[in-house]
Amino acid sequence: MSILKKILLLMIPVLMAISGVSAEDAENSVDITMTIGDLIIPAKLNNTEAAKDLLSRLPYTVRLNRGSVDFCGSIEPLKYAPEDMQDGWEYGDFMWMPDGDWFVIFTDGMETYGQGKWLVLGHMDDVWEQLKDMKGSIEIKIDLAETDDSKILVQVGDVVRSATLSDNASAEAFRDLLAEGPVTIDMHDYGSFEKVGPLGRSIVRSDEPITTKPGDIILYLGNNVTIYYDVNSWDFTLLGHVDDATGENMREFLGSGNPTVTFSLS
Repeated sequence: MSILKKILLLMIPVLMAISGVSAEDAENSVDITMTIGDLIIPAKLNNTEAAKDLLSRLPYTVRLNRGSVDFCGSIEPLKYAPEDMQDGWEYGDFMWMPDGDWFVIFTDGMETYGQGKWLVLGHMDDVWEQLKDMKGSIEIKIDLAETDDSKILVQVGDVVRSATLSDNASAEAFRDLLAEGPVTIDMHDYGSFEKVGPLGRSIVRSDEPITTKPGDIILYLGNNVTIYYDVNSWDFTLLGHVDDATGENMREFLGSGNPTVTFSLS
């Protein structure tokens, strides 16, 4: 491994600590867009209580005025947990200050304003740097990013993972089912390679010979849903696959007992 790569690996937890972003926050962040005229800035809301409150209000528009080192404007108070306040921020963060209900984006002045307690709501893509050249006041519309129809969420306990649906009639029928609302299934272990439970109704089957891999979401007999953490071969319908799945992280995600799993649209 090169010296540069080692340095980068060592810096990752430091940068995450500075920006207040934990691994859990990153996994549970929500994709949004911040639109200023023709400029669209991709961004992510983090997992703080204040960010969740802002999420519930989207789409939301706020007018910000140019300061010497920032854009700042007043918004309606957000619910927040005091423990979410953090020391410092990094460029690209957008934040809310409970004292005064200020929504703030700093474009300069980290040396002066980088210390103290801040409530960071999320982080913008590098496109945010175009704000540095803007003057006067701006109006930002904050909204959910356009969703990918192939993406769903899989939740066990407090842990949520994303998954990608397959391109077949069964996956389409499963997505239509989720469009009616989240589907919760009580699952049990079978064969030391899967968790399986009843869907509660039958949907169209698209069975074919499959050798499963960890993370596969399978429709079995048209009315049971299975999540695999190991390998098996049979005639199944592949509904989708949990993103970035491995045998190890799927075992940890599903647990050793009988999990209650909730599927929903992202």
